[in-house]
Amino acid sequence: MRSEFAGRLADAFLTSKLTPLLLAGALALGIYTVMTMPSEEEPQIIVPLADIYLPMPGATPEEVENRLLIPMENVLSGIEGVEYV
Repeated sequence: MRSEFAGRLADAFLTSKLTPLLLAGALALGIYTVMTMPSEEEPQIIVPLADIYLPMPGATPEEVENRLLIPMENVLSGIEGVEYV
């Protein structure tokens, strides 16, 4: 026998005649829960989200960041209700 708690617990479950009954009960409860849980094929989930596309052809990444992204983030973060930019 193992002397640590986890080992003793494992040995208890391996030798107990109650283990298959507990497993069958957990399986039956899981099947019952899946069968009775209400579900929709296509639930209507509303996610408040906006995608903003600002093309700047020919600009370098640094130009886009400094001239477009940073000012736009400052403006958007000042809007009431906006939590993440």
